Amino acid sequence: THKLYGGLHRIHNQYHGIITDEASVSAKSQIITMIATNINQFISGFRNILVLFVAVLLALNNEMTIGMIFAFTAYSVEFSRRSTIVINLIYKIQLLKIQSSRLAEIVHATDESGLGSYFDLNENYNLSARGIYHQYDKLAPLVLVNINIDISENETVLLTGDSGSGKSTFINIMLGITEPVAGSLFIGGVNIKKTGKHAIREITSSVLQGDSLFPGTIYENITFN
Repeated sequence: THKLYGGLHRIHNQYHGIITDEASVSAKSQIITMIATNINQFISGFRNILVLFVAVLLALNNEMTIGMIFAFTAYSVEFSRRSTIVINLIYKIQLLKIQSSRLAEIVHATDESGLGSYFDLNENYNLSARGIYHQYDKLAPLVLVNINIDISENETVLLTGDSGSGKSTFINIMLGITEPVAGSLFIGGVNIKKTGKHAIREITSSVLQGDSLFPGTIYENITFN
């Protein structure tokens, strides 16, 4: 959506604001972690004192020997220490899974090619497609075969066809979202490979299947502000 409406530069500015907020949240998170660590240490120390107190009472009642007290205390401390390590490790692994799943899509994404610069069309908004071929992957059959179409300014065009016949795919190609296997798109008689995809995105608007609103008001979704 942001690509189609040329809103990437606005999103870039918002990104810097989000980074600042993230740094603030990170600082608060570290403070909370420090407080939780201190509380955990206090509880652990209190537990050790309680265990020692109970062991001494049992020894005074001749129910435990001094050696048994030392052995029990040592095992208790060691078990507590290792249990804490395991719990902290599981917690960190879960956090890493969340972070990796959020970053995977961004990290593995490739830079979009063929954007070009913003192009002056001299108010010639005619769109043309020549010899468009497309398939979803190399092993799949061609879903679009030698598509040729001319759309003049102010002309209304309706695409009809069975489900899965490639209507949405062709629209995405015309909008510069999807790269065709073969063929060329022209805007104002100029190949968009020369003008870049910004030329189409500056003069088109769309509501696609699966579009959803971003957090914020309707105004913010429309203007990216």
